[in-house]
Amino acid sequence: GPMMLFMLGTGLVMPQSMAGALANYPHMAGSASGLLGFIQMSTAGVAGIAVGHGYDGTPLVMSAAIALMGVATILLVYFFARRLFDPWTGFFSSFVLSTTFMFTRYARHAMFDVTLSFFVCLAMFTLVLALKKRRRYFLLWGAAISAAVLTKSVLGLFPLVITVLYLLLTGRWKILFSRYFLAGCGIIVVLGFSWYVHQSLTFGRLFIDDHFGTLIIQRGLLSEPEPWHHHLSYLRVIGIHYWPWLPFLIVGCVKLFRKARRRDEGAILLLLWPVIILAVMSMMRTRIRWYILPIFPAAAMISGHTLHGLLTARGRVIFTRVVLGIWIAAAIAINATPLRISKVRKLDLRTIAPYVRYCGDRGAGIVAFRQSFNSLNFSLLFYSDYVASPVLQDYSGLSRALADSNLVVCVMSSAEFPRAVKNVPGMHVVRKTDKLVLISNRPVDVSAVRTW
Repeated sequence: GPMMLFMLGTGLVMPQSMAGALANYPHMAGSASGLLGFIQMSTAGVAGIAVGHGYDGTPLVMSAAIALMGVATILLVYFFARRLFDPWTGFFSSFVLSTTFMFTRYARHAMFDVTLSFFVCLAMFTLVLALKKRRRYFLLWGAAISAAVLTKSVLGLFPLVITVLYLLLTGRWKILFSRYFLAGCGIIVVLGFSWYVHQSLTFGRLFIDDHFGTLIIQRGLLSEPEPWHHHLSYLRVIGIHYWPWLPFLIVGCVKLFRKARRRDEGAILLLLWPVIILAVMSMMRTRIRWYILPIFPAAAMISGHTLHGLLTARGRVIFTRVVLGIWIAAAIAINATPLRISKVRKLDLRTIAPYVRYCGDRGAGIVAFRQSFNSLNFSLLFYSDYVASPVLQDYSGLSRALADSNLVVCVMSSAEFPRAVKNVPGMHVVRKTDKLVLISNRPVDVSAVRTW
Protein backbone atom coordinates (compact mmCIF):
# COMPACT_ATOMS: atom_id res chain seq x y z
CA GLY A 1 0.00 0.00 0.00
CA PRO A 2 1.39 3.41 1.04
CA MET A 3 4.74 1.86 2.04
CA MET A 4 5.12 0.44 -1.46
CA LEU A 5 4.48 3.89 -2.94
CA PHE A 6 6.99 5.45 -0.55
CA MET A 7 9.70 2.94 -1.45
CA LEU A 8 8.95 3.46 -5.15
CA GLY A 9 9.56 7.18 -4.71
CA THR A 10 12.73 6.48 -2.72
CA GLY A 11 13.94 4.28 -5.55
CA LEU A 12 13.50 7.19 -7.94
CA VAL A 13 15.18 9.78 -5.73
CA MET A 14 18.16 7.95 -4.23
CA PRO A 15 19.99 6.87 -7.44
CA GLN A 16 19.71 10.39 -8.84
CA SER A 17 20.88 11.90 -5.55
CA MET A 18 23.88 9.57 -5.56
CA ALA A 19 24.71 10.46 -9.17
CA GLY A 20 24.45 14.19 -8.39
CA ALA A 21 26.71 13.84 -5.35
CA LEU A 22 29.40 11.96 -7.30
CA ALA A 23 29.28 14.12 -10.45
CA ASN A 24 31.82 16.61 -9.08
CA TYR A 25 34.33 13.89 -8.12
CA PRO A 26 34.73 11.56 -11.13
CA HIS A 27 38.43 10.99 -10.29
CA MET A 28 37.56 9.58 -6.85
CA ALA A 29 34.07 8.21 -7.33
CA GLY A 30 34.70 5.17 -5.14
CA SER A 31 35.83 7.21 -2.13
CA ALA A 32 33.04 9.74 -2.61
CA SER A 33 30.44 6.99 -2.85
CA GLY A 34 31.73 5.33 0.31
CA LEU A 35 31.77 8.63 2.20
CA LEU A 36 28.21 9.45 1.13
CA GLY A 37 26.98 6.05 2.25
CA PHE A 38 28.80 6.40 5.55
CA ILE A 39 27.24 9.82 6.18
CA GLN A 40 23.75 8.52 5.34
CA MET A 41 23.98 5.46 7.56
CA SER A 42 25.72 7.31 10.40
CA THR A 43 23.12 10.07 10.41
CA ALA A 44 20.27 7.57 10.42
CA GLY A 45 21.94 5.53 13.18
CA VAL A 46 22.61 8.53 15.42
CA ALA A 47 19.09 9.87 14.88
CA GLY A 48 17.56 6.47 15.63
CA ILE A 49 19.56 6.04 18.82
CA ALA A 50 18.82 9.60 19.98
CA VAL A 51 15.09 9.25 19.37
CA GLY A 52 14.94 5.78 20.92
CA HIS A 53 16.77 6.81 24.09
CA GLY A 54 14.96 10.13 24.30
CA TYR A 55 11.44 8.72 24.01
CA ASP A 56 9.78 8.78 27.43
CA GLY A 57 6.12 8.35 26.57
CA THR A 58 5.57 12.08 26.01
CA PRO A 59 5.74 14.24 22.85
CA LEU A 60 9.06 15.71 24.06
CA VAL A 61 11.14 14.00 21.36
CA MET A 62 8.77 15.18 18.61
CA SER A 63 8.81 18.70 20.04
CA ALA A 64 12.63 18.72 20.10
CA ALA A 65 12.74 17.48 16.50
CA ILE A 66 10.42 20.28 15.34
CA ALA A 67 12.51 22.84 17.24
CA LEU A 68 15.60 21.50 15.46
CA MET A 69 13.79 22.01 12.16
CA GLY A 70 13.74 25.70 13.08
CA VAL A 71 17.51 25.63 13.49
CA ALA A 72 17.83 23.74 10.19
CA THR A 73 15.73 26.43 8.46
CA ILE A 74 18.06 29.14 9.76
CA LEU A 75 21.07 27.26 8.38
CA LEU A 76 19.29 26.64 5.08
CA VAL A 77 18.52 30.36 4.75
CA TYR A 78 22.23 31.09 5.12
CA PHE A 79 23.15 28.80 2.20
CA PHE A 80 20.18 29.98 0.14
CA ALA A 81 21.02 33.67 0.50
CA ARG A 82 24.68 32.89 -0.11
CA ARG A 83 23.74 31.20 -3.38
CA LEU A 84 21.52 34.11 -4.47
CA PHE A 85 23.80 36.92 -3.30
CA ASP A 86 26.98 36.51 -1.23
CA PRO A 87 28.22 35.08 2.12
CA TRP A 88 27.58 38.31 4.03
CA THR A 89 23.96 38.40 2.91
CA GLY A 90 23.68 34.77 3.94
CA PHE A 91 24.95 35.62 7.42
CA PHE A 92 22.66 38.63 7.82
CA SER A 93 19.66 36.65 6.53
CA SER A 94 20.19 33.80 8.97
CA PHE A 95 20.60 36.30 11.80
CA VAL A 96 17.35 38.06 10.84
CA LEU A 97 15.44 34.76 10.84
CA SER A 98 16.95 33.65 14.15
CA THR A 99 15.79 36.91 15.75
CA THR A 100 12.32 36.93 14.18
CA PHE A 101 10.11 36.57 17.24
CA MET A 102 7.21 34.78 15.56
CA PHE A 103 9.46 32.18 13.95
CA THR A 104 11.54 31.37 17.04
CA ARG A 105 8.48 31.40 19.27
CA TYR A 106 6.61 28.82 17.24
CA ALA A 107 9.77 26.75 16.82
CA ARG A 108 9.94 26.56 20.63
CA HIS A 109 6.23 25.66 20.68
CA ALA A 110 6.88 22.74 18.29
CA MET A 111 4.46 23.96 15.63
CA PHE A 112 4.34 21.83 12.48
CA ASP A 113 4.30 25.07 10.48
CA VAL A 114 8.00 25.45 11.35
CA THR A 115 8.70 22.08 9.74
CA LEU A 116 6.58 23.19 6.78
CA SER A 117 8.72 26.35 6.52
CA PHE A 118 11.85 24.21 6.27
CA PHE A 119 10.51 22.07 3.44
CA VAL A 120 9.11 25.10 1.57
CA CYS A 121 12.51 26.79 1.84
CA LEU A 122 14.26 23.57 0.78
CA ALA A 123 11.98 23.28 -2.26
CA MET A 124 12.76 26.85 -3.31
CA PHE A 125 16.49 26.30 -2.77
CA THR A 126 16.53 23.14 -4.86
CA LEU A 127 14.56 24.99 -7.55
CA VAL A 128 17.40 27.51 -7.78
CA LEU A 129 19.96 24.69 -7.89
CA ALA A 130 17.98 22.90 -10.60
CA LEU A 131 17.92 26.03 -12.76
CA LYS A 132 21.51 27.12 -12.17
CA LYS A 133 23.35 23.82 -11.80
CA ARG A 134 21.72 20.53 -12.78
CA ARG A 135 18.16 19.64 -13.67
CA ARG A 136 18.47 16.55 -11.43
CA TYR A 137 17.80 18.80 -8.45
CA PHE A 138 14.15 18.79 -9.53
CA LEU A 139 14.00 15.31 -7.99
CA LEU A 140 15.00 16.69 -4.61
CA TRP A 141 12.59 19.56 -5.25
CA GLY A 142 9.80 17.03 -5.66
CA ALA A 143 10.85 15.17 -2.51
CA ALA A 144 10.85 18.43 -0.51
CA ILE A 145 7.34 19.32 -1.68
CA SER A 146 6.20 15.78 -0.86
CA ALA A 147 7.50 16.20 2.69
CA ALA A 148 5.72 19.57 2.90
CA VAL A 149 2.43 17.97 1.83
CA LEU A 150 2.88 15.17 4.35
CA THR A 151 3.51 17.82 7.01
CA LYS A 152 0.59 20.21 6.40
CA SER A 153 -1.56 18.74 3.64
CA VAL A 154 -2.49 21.15 0.83
CA LEU A 155 -0.44 23.99 2.36
CA GLY A 156 2.60 22.01 1.27
CA LEU A 157 1.70 22.64 -2.38
CA PHE A 158 2.69 26.31 -2.19
CA PRO A 159 6.21 25.63 -3.58
CA LEU A 160 4.67 23.92 -6.61
CA VAL A 161 2.42 26.92 -7.30
CA ILE A 162 5.29 29.36 -6.79
CA THR A 163 7.56 27.33 -9.07
CA VAL A 164 5.07 27.20 -11.94
CA LEU A 165 4.36 30.94 -11.77
CA TYR A 166 8.08 31.71 -11.47
CA LEU A 167 8.94 29.69 -14.57
CA LEU A 168 6.16 31.39 -16.50
CA LEU A 169 7.17 34.91 -15.40
CA THR A 170 10.84 34.32 -16.24
CA GLY A 171 10.05 32.87 -19.67
CA ARG A 172 11.24 29.36 -18.81
CA TRP A 173 7.92 27.66 -19.41
CA LYS A 174 9.55 24.91 -21.49
CA ILE A 175 11.12 23.54 -18.30
CA LEU A 176 7.60 22.58 -17.22
CA PHE A 177 7.78 19.81 -19.84
CA SER A 178 11.35 18.67 -19.11
CA ARG A 179 11.83 15.10 -17.94
CA TYR A 180 13.34 15.99 -14.57
CA PHE A 181 10.61 18.49 -13.72
CA LEU A 182 7.95 15.94 -14.64
CA ALA A 183 9.81 13.32 -12.61
CA GLY A 184 9.78 15.70 -9.64
CA CYS A 185 6.03 16.13 -10.07
CA GLY A 186 5.71 12.35 -10.19
CA ILE A 187 7.51 12.12 -6.84
CA ILE A 188 5.01 14.62 -5.40
CA VAL A 189 2.14 12.44 -6.57
CA VAL A 190 3.67 9.17 -5.37
CA LEU A 191 5.11 10.33 -2.04
CA GLY A 192 3.14 13.43 -1.17
CA PHE A 193 -0.28 12.01 -1.94
CA SER A 194 0.41 8.58 -0.43
CA TRP A 195 -1.07 9.74 2.88
CA TYR A 196 -4.34 10.68 1.18
CA VAL A 197 -4.51 7.25 -0.42
CA HIS A 198 -3.84 5.48 2.88
CA GLN A 199 -6.38 7.53 4.82
CA SER A 200 -9.02 7.15 2.11
CA LEU A 201 -8.57 3.37 2.02
CA THR A 202 -8.62 3.17 5.82
CA PHE A 203 -11.45 5.55 6.71
CA GLY A 204 -13.26 6.01 3.41
CA ARG A 205 -15.93 8.68 3.26
CA LEU A 206 -15.27 9.75 6.86
CA PHE A 207 -11.78 10.97 5.92
CA ILE A 208 -13.02 12.76 2.80
CA ASP A 209 -15.78 14.57 4.68
CA ASP A 210 -13.69 15.46 7.72
CA HIS A 211 -10.38 16.41 6.08
CA PHE A 212 -11.52 18.00 2.85
CA GLY A 213 -15.09 18.93 3.73
CA THR A 214 -14.62 20.32 7.24
CA LEU A 215 -10.94 21.14 7.60
CA ILE A 216 -10.19 22.56 4.15
CA ILE A 217 -13.44 23.65 2.50
CA GLN A 218 -15.49 24.84 5.49
CA ARG A 219 -12.60 26.31 7.53
CA GLY A 220 -10.72 27.60 4.53
CA LEU A 221 -13.09 28.52 1.73
CA LEU A 222 -16.66 28.88 2.98
CA SER A 223 -17.20 32.13 4.82
CA GLU A 224 -19.78 34.78 5.44
CA PRO A 225 -19.36 38.17 3.74
CA GLU A 226 -16.96 40.39 5.68
CA PRO A 227 -15.40 43.84 5.25
CA TRP A 228 -12.54 43.88 2.74
CA HIS A 229 -10.04 45.14 5.31
CA HIS A 230 -10.43 41.94 7.35
CA HIS A 231 -8.49 40.19 4.60
CA LEU A 232 -5.50 42.41 5.36
CA SER A 233 -5.10 40.96 8.86
CA TYR A 234 -1.86 39.19 7.96
CA LEU A 235 -0.29 42.52 6.99
CA ARG A 236 -1.26 43.79 10.44
CA VAL A 237 0.41 40.75 12.01
CA ILE A 238 3.63 41.45 10.11
CA GLY A 239 3.44 45.13 10.98
CA ILE A 240 3.20 44.32 14.70
CA HIS A 241 5.49 41.31 15.05
CA TYR A 242 8.26 41.83 12.48
CA TRP A 243 10.15 44.48 14.36
CA PRO A 244 12.98 45.50 14.28
CA TRP A 245 13.31 44.15 10.75
CA LEU A 246 10.14 45.64 9.25
CA PRO A 247 11.85 48.78 7.84
CA PHE A 248 14.55 46.65 6.21
CA LEU A 249 11.86 44.39 4.74
CA ILE A 250 9.94 47.32 3.25
CA VAL A 251 13.06 48.92 1.76
CA GLY A 252 14.21 45.54 0.47
CA CYS A 253 10.87 44.86 -1.22
CA VAL A 254 11.07 48.22 -3.01
CA LYS A 255 14.62 47.53 -4.21
CA LEU A 256 13.80 43.98 -5.33
CA PHE A 257 10.70 45.20 -7.14
CA ARG A 258 12.89 47.53 -9.19
CA LYS A 259 15.24 44.65 -9.95
CA ALA A 260 12.31 42.39 -10.84
CA ARG A 261 11.14 44.94 -13.42
CA ARG A 262 14.58 44.50 -15.01
CA ARG A 263 13.96 40.72 -15.13
CA ASP A 264 16.25 39.85 -12.23
CA GLU A 265 15.31 36.22 -11.53
CA GLY A 266 16.44 36.17 -7.89
CA ALA A 267 14.35 39.25 -7.14
CA ILE A 268 11.31 37.75 -8.86
CA LEU A 269 11.58 34.56 -6.78
CA LEU A 270 12.02 36.34 -3.44
CA LEU A 271 9.02 38.57 -4.10
CA LEU A 272 6.77 35.91 -5.61
CA TRP A 273 7.33 33.53 -2.69
CA PRO A 274 5.75 35.61 0.12
CA VAL A 275 3.24 37.36 -2.15
CA ILE A 276 1.64 34.08 -3.29
CA ILE A 277 1.38 32.70 0.24
CA LEU A 278 0.03 35.94 1.69
CA ALA A 279 -2.47 36.43 -1.15
CA VAL A 280 -3.89 32.91 -0.90
CA MET A 281 -3.99 32.74 2.90
CA SER A 282 -5.55 36.21 3.17
CA MET A 283 -8.53 35.02 1.12
CA MET A 284 -9.19 32.12 3.48
CA ARG A 285 -11.91 32.14 6.11
CA THR A 286 -9.55 31.00 8.88
CA ARG A 287 -6.59 33.33 9.21
CA ILE A 288 -4.20 32.20 11.96
CA ARG A 289 -0.84 33.88 12.29
CA TRP A 290 1.32 30.75 12.19
CA TYR A 291 -0.17 29.77 8.82
CA ILE A 292 2.15 32.34 7.20
CA LEU A 293 5.38 31.12 8.83
CA PRO A 294 6.70 29.86 5.43
CA ILE A 295 7.07 33.47 4.26
CA PHE A 296 9.65 34.31 6.92
CA PRO A 297 12.67 32.63 5.27
CA ALA A 298 12.03 34.80 2.19
CA ALA A 299 11.44 37.88 4.37
CA ALA A 300 14.72 37.20 6.18
CA MET A 301 16.65 37.06 2.90
CA ILE A 302 15.04 40.29 1.70
CA SER A 303 15.87 42.03 5.00
CA GLY A 304 19.37 40.54 5.07
CA HIS A 305 20.05 41.76 1.55
CA THR A 306 18.96 45.26 2.56
CA LEU A 307 21.06 45.20 5.72
CA HIS A 308 24.11 44.12 3.77
CA GLY A 309 23.69 47.02 1.36
CA LEU A 310 23.49 49.57 4.17
CA LEU A 311 26.66 48.52 6.03
CA THR A 312 30.23 49.30 5.12
CA ALA A 313 32.96 46.67 5.34
CA ARG A 314 33.94 47.89 8.82
CA GLY A 315 30.30 48.11 9.83
CA ARG A 316 29.78 44.44 8.92
CA VAL A 317 32.64 43.39 11.19
CA ILE A 318 31.31 45.46 14.09
CA PHE A 319 27.78 44.16 13.48
CA THR A 320 29.06 40.56 13.49
CA ARG A 321 30.77 41.03 16.86
CA VAL A 322 27.67 42.60 18.35
CA VAL A 323 25.51 39.79 16.95
CA LEU A 324 27.71 37.08 18.43
CA GLY A 325 27.64 38.87 21.77
CA ILE A 326 23.85 39.10 21.70
CA TRP A 327 23.51 35.43 20.74
CA ILE A 328 25.77 34.26 23.57
CA ALA A 329 24.11 36.54 26.14
CA ALA A 330 20.61 35.47 25.02
CA ALA A 331 21.53 31.78 25.17
CA ILE A 332 22.88 32.17 28.70
CA ALA A 333 19.88 34.23 29.83
CA ILE A 334 17.30 31.81 28.43
CA ASN A 335 18.96 28.55 29.48
CA ALA A 336 20.68 29.46 32.75
CA THR A 337 18.11 31.77 34.32
CA PRO A 338 14.35 31.61 35.03
CA LEU A 339 13.79 34.18 32.26
CA ARG A 340 10.84 33.23 30.03
CA ILE A 341 10.41 34.89 26.64
CA SER A 342 6.86 33.59 26.20
CA LYS A 343 4.26 31.71 28.18
CA VAL A 344 3.90 27.95 27.91
CA ARG A 345 1.46 27.13 25.14
CA LYS A 346 -1.65 25.10 26.03
CA LEU A 347 -0.43 24.67 29.59
CA ASP A 348 -3.76 23.38 30.94
CA LEU A 349 -4.15 20.87 28.13
CA ARG A 350 -0.55 19.73 28.48
CA THR A 351 -1.15 19.22 32.19
CA ILE A 352 -4.10 16.87 31.77
CA ALA A 353 -2.77 15.11 28.62
CA PRO A 354 -0.64 12.52 30.50
CA TYR A 355 -3.70 11.55 32.55
CA VAL A 356 -5.80 11.22 29.39
CA ARG A 357 -3.15 9.01 27.88
CA TYR A 358 -2.84 6.93 31.06
CA CYS A 359 -6.58 6.26 31.12
CA GLY A 360 -6.78 5.74 27.35
CA ASP A 361 -4.00 3.14 27.46
CA ARG A 362 -6.14 1.23 29.95
CA GLY A 363 -9.15 1.14 27.68
CA ALA A 364 -11.06 4.13 29.03
CA GLY A 365 -13.58 5.92 26.89
CA ILE A 366 -12.62 9.56 26.35
CA VAL A 367 -15.29 12.22 25.81
CA ALA A 368 -15.55 15.99 26.17
CA PHE A 369 -18.26 18.33 27.40
CA ARG A 370 -19.10 21.61 25.69
CA GLN A 371 -15.71 22.00 24.03
CA SER A 372 -14.75 22.87 20.47
CA PHE A 373 -13.95 19.54 18.81
CA ASN A 374 -11.12 20.82 16.60
CA SER A 375 -9.64 23.27 19.08
CA LEU A 376 -9.47 20.63 21.81
CA ASN A 377 -8.53 17.56 19.83
CA PHE A 378 -5.82 18.98 17.57
CA SER A 379 -3.71 19.63 20.66
CA LEU A 380 -4.97 16.70 22.74
CA LEU A 381 -4.04 14.27 19.98
CA PHE A 382 -0.55 15.76 19.79
CA TYR A 383 0.10 15.60 23.54
CA SER A 384 -1.74 12.39 24.48
CA ASP A 385 -2.25 10.33 21.28
CA TYR A 386 -6.00 10.29 21.99
CA VAL A 387 -9.06 12.18 20.78
CA ALA A 388 -12.03 13.13 22.95
CA SER A 389 -15.13 12.00 21.06
CA PRO A 390 -18.00 12.60 21.11
CA VAL A 391 -18.22 16.16 22.40
CA LEU A 392 -21.35 16.18 24.53
CA GLN A 393 -23.54 19.27 24.78
CA ASP A 394 -26.16 18.51 27.46
CA TYR A 395 -26.19 17.03 30.95
CA SER A 396 -28.37 14.09 29.95
CA GLY A 397 -25.80 13.00 27.39
CA LEU A 398 -23.01 13.43 29.92
CA SER A 399 -24.97 11.40 32.49
CA ARG A 400 -25.50 8.55 30.01
CA ALA A 401 -21.80 8.54 29.06
CA LEU A 402 -20.67 8.35 32.68
CA ALA A 403 -23.19 5.58 33.42
CA ASP A 404 -21.12 3.18 31.31
CA SER A 405 -19.83 0.13 33.19
CA ASN A 406 -16.35 0.71 31.76
CA LEU A 407 -14.03 3.54 32.75
CA VAL A 408 -14.95 6.83 31.06
CA VAL A 409 -13.11 10.16 31.40
CA CYS A 410 -14.39 13.55 30.29
CA VAL A 411 -12.63 16.83 29.54
CA MET A 412 -14.56 19.97 30.48
CA SER A 413 -13.84 23.57 31.41
CA SER A 414 -13.28 24.53 35.04
CA ALA A 415 -16.06 27.12 34.70
CA GLU A 416 -18.51 24.40 33.65
CA PHE A 417 -17.46 21.94 36.36
CA PRO A 418 -19.52 23.34 39.34
CA ARG A 419 -22.74 23.24 37.29
CA ALA A 420 -21.94 19.74 36.04
CA VAL A 421 -21.47 18.50 39.62
CA LYS A 422 -24.98 19.65 40.53
CA ASN A 423 -26.60 18.07 37.49
CA VAL A 424 -24.58 14.85 37.16
CA PRO A 425 -23.79 13.12 40.46
CA GLY A 426 -21.04 10.54 40.91
CA MET A 427 -18.21 12.33 39.13
CA HIS A 428 -14.61 11.93 40.30
CA VAL A 429 -11.88 14.49 39.61
CA VAL A 430 -8.81 12.96 37.98
CA ARG A 431 -6.89 16.21 37.40
CA LYS A 432 -7.89 19.85 37.64
CA THR A 433 -6.19 22.99 36.32
CA ASP A 434 -7.19 26.64 36.14
CA LYS A 435 -9.08 26.18 32.86
CA LEU A 436 -9.73 22.46 32.42
CA VAL A 437 -10.96 19.53 34.50
CA LEU A 438 -10.58 15.83 33.72
CA ILE A 439 -13.30 13.83 35.46
CA SER A 440 -14.14 10.11 35.49
CA ASN A 441 -17.10 7.90 36.33
CA ARG A 442 -15.17 6.08 39.05
CA PRO A 443 -12.02 6.64 41.17
CA VAL A 444 -8.74 6.29 39.23
CA ASP A 445 -5.33 5.70 40.79
CA VAL A 446 -3.04 8.07 38.87
CA SER A 447 0.02 7.81 41.08
CA ALA A 448 1.91 6.09 38.24
CA VAL A 449 1.23 8.82 35.67
CA ARG A 450 4.37 10.26 34.15
CA THR A 451 3.97 14.02 33.71
CA TRP A 452 6.04 16.60 31.87
